[in-house]
Amino acid sequence: MNATITTIRKVTLNFFDPSCNSNKVWIGTVTSDGKFIAEWGRVLEGSHRQSKTKQFPSISQAENELDKKIAEKLGLWLSIHRNR
Repeated sequence: MNATITTIRKVTLNFFDPSCNSNKVWIGTVTSDGKFIAEWGRVLEGSHRQSKTKQFPSISQAENELDKKIAEKLGLWLSIHRNR
């Protein structure tokens, strides 16, 4: 019998800067089986996103990874904005 895997937490971050034609999305998801899934790419209809999945022993460890990646993305995108 297969257990149903559900989404525990999902965060979407968008970065838009028309001055450099940048319109990107990053999506982080934590699932009930302890996986952290990151997807990223351009925000375009039909565009193909890249993804990476990491398995963790617990949901809380996967959520910690999600929080870490959110902080990295926000820090990077803020530094890009400030340097323009």
